[in-house]
Amino acid sequence: MMLIISPYLTLITIALIPIFMIVIIVLVKKSQPIFQKQQIAFGALNGFLEEYLSGQDVIDLYLQGDQAMGKYKKYIGDIQEVSYKAQFYSGLLIPWGAFMTGFITLFTTTIGIIFIANNIGLGGITIELNLDVPPPAPSTGDTPAAVVDATTPSGGTTPTPASNGFQDAS
Repeated sequence: MMLIISPYLTLITIALIPIFMIVIIVLVKKSQPIFQKQQIAFGALNGFLEEYLSGQDVIDLYLQGDQAMGKYKKYIGDIQEVSYKAQFYSGLLIPWGAFMTGFITLFTTTIGIIFIANNIGLGGITIELNLDVPPPAPSTGDTPAAVVDATTPSGGTTPTPASNGFQDAS
């Protein structure tokens, strides 16, 4: 549809997408080893806890509880350090996506305005820009499902043509 409306702006938009993808690939390549380290740290902690719980009688018998607690704290410290880095990189993906969506829209709009100012054929710029922007997120329930009819004795939620703002067609 974008190609039919404005081939120039479509090509510009498509040309910007590889830049977006390159940065996403770099972030994924940097975060993947960190997530692997995080899973290794969780596995080590899980193994330690299994051994500790299965041998708790022996640990208590030889008074090794403090030593086991020190190892536990070391495993937790490792997990915290790696998890912080992993969450940092994964937390960059959504803001980067939002930034690039806004940047592509802004850049396409700017080029479209330049085209219009120079009388380059550009029919339907508004529709083109609307196709660039993803649809808004679904409503979170901020709008009421039905208008409360104050004329009913119970104050119920039965909308009537007078209370919900619709005009009668007849």
